[in-house]
This record gives sequence, structure tokens and C-alpha cells, in this order.
Amino acid sequence: MKSFQNPMKQRYSKFAAMIIVMAFTTFFLSANVFASGAGVDANNAFNGVMQFLVPWIQKLGGVVMLIGGIMFGLGFKNDDADSKTRGVQTLVAGAIVIAVGAGYQTFIGT
Repeated sequence: MKSFQNPMKQRYSKFAAMIIVMAFTTFFLSANVFASGAGVDANNAFNGVMQFLVPWIQKLGGVVMLIGGIMFGLGFKNDDADSKTRGVQTLVAGAIVIAVGAGYQTFIGT
């Protein structure tokens, strides 16, 4: 028996892969710009990259929370327990991303 993957999951996985590639491209391009300056040491370059990335990480977490809230609301509309659960999980995942972005200095020790 042949199983088919849900087309929505395929679309989201392609979208997620595209976002990840764009994020890595942005990261590496910005790292090259900071590293090319004369007299810039590694700590200043790293701090510059982090000051650029952290607000975007927090904004990404906010978007994930927004999507989770919408999923949760639609789960209530359809009275579907699985949709409610996935919505809350997505909402919490977005909050975790925002928290990690806000406390990144705790994790890297600078």
C-alpha cells in the first residue's frame, strides 16, 4: 500500500527549508562584511553579528507565536483536540525562541 504525505506538510517543509537557507545566507554574508574591515578583532565581529541577528530571531519567534495563536483559535472553532494541542505547542515554541533571543548572552557568556 502506497502512503501519501499530506500536501500541506510538504509545502511547509519546503517553506521552512527556504527560510533556513535564507537565514544562513544572511548570516554568512554579514559575517564576511564584518570580518573584512581593517583592525576588527573576532569579538567585535561576533558581537556585531549577534546584534544584527538577535532582533530578527525575536521577530521570528513572534511570528511563530502568532501562527500558534491562530492555530489554537481555529482548533477551538473546529472543536478539534489535536489542532488545539498543536496550536499551543507552536505558541510555546515561539515563546521559547523569543526567550532564547532575549537571553542569548546567558548562553554564550559574553
